[in-house]
Amino acid sequence: MKSLEELASTISVSAITDLIPKVILDEVEEAARARRFGRNLVRINEDLVRTKGRSIVIGRRGTLTAQDVSEGTELSSSKITYTSNTITPSKKGVAVHITQEAIEGCELNLIRDAVTEAGIALADKEDSDIMKALLDYTEDAHTFGAAGTATISGGALVYVEESESNFVKADYYDGKIVASGACTITYWQSAHGKSYCVDALSEGTWSVNGYKAIVKAVTAVKARKWRPQFIVIHPNALGGILKSNMFIDAAKYGTNEPIVNGEIGKIAGLKVLVTTQMPDGAALVIDPTRAAWFAVRRRLDMKRWDNPATDSIELYFYVEYGVKVTDKDALELIVNITDGSADL
Repeated sequence: MKSLEELASTISVSAITDLIPKVILDEVEEAARARRFGRNLVRINEDLVRTKGRSIVIGRRGTLTAQDVSEGTELSSSKITYTSNTITPSKKGVAVHITQEAIEGCELNLIRDAVTEAGIALADKEDSDIMKALLDYTEDAHTFGAAGTATISGGALVYVEESESNFVKADYYDGKIVASGACTITYWQSAHGKSYCVDALSEGTWSVNGYKAIVKAVTAVKARKWRPQFIVIHPNALGGILKSNMFIDAAKYGTNEPIVNGEIGKIAGLKVLVTTQMPDGAALVIDPTRAAWFAVRRRLDMKRWDNPATDSIELYFYVEYGVKVTDKDALELIVNITDGSADL
């Protein structure tokens, strides 16, 4: 299908209005595909696209263990157990407003910019939803009436508002925040317990001994019988990886294997994905073949409205999907990786 630029030299202005809806979906999808990275971290299920159900149940398969058998003894049998996980997709969307003046003036760059941004917005929303599901965090805040230490019970912290002027330090692993005076500090807390979390400070500071913490996380996932393939980090956490002589830049192997969006290299056998969708207080090690499912109910779709009140064309883009962790054993968090981290 021809691009928006190619249309300018092959069709009349009067035909542009009718052809835009046929071209625009591909333009939006192309922009989204070039941007998104989250789908590399999950398995994708599109059964609901065909069956049109509202939700889907995906089972987590258990494992079997082989055993030694002595001569003449009976081999005991066991059953594979399944844990059901229900995913209910929800609707996401973005709207683009294009005036008739822009169309009649053949301002195709303006049109393309608008739909490209729509694709980017949908990709960013999808990646954000995937990361939030994988980290399973909730956002909250603690108000200090004076200087002191707050203890947040529950799972590890993956983000603390260290930019707050009265922030002093935080123990992300034990959920403690220290302030020097009255203030309100926002934090994000993961529901994953400490059994799925590595304290980077146990191996030294992240900036110096980040590699050791990564190896510890990889070992934890492998001990649960899965094979981690990615580590996801925020750009602010790059120091702990780039300073390691164990880091391999993607430029050194990119001609031999596919490079996914956001990939900058490898460390400890993991592909390193860098994204601002990851909170800067944690890193995530994950086996994407096991950890989570991304269920699609409605692929990218578009509704068009010729609005006479504003003499414009309005394009509405919709998708429906849901994402859920189905096996926590296939992931591990690494926390206490910021400059404000401390063992409290």
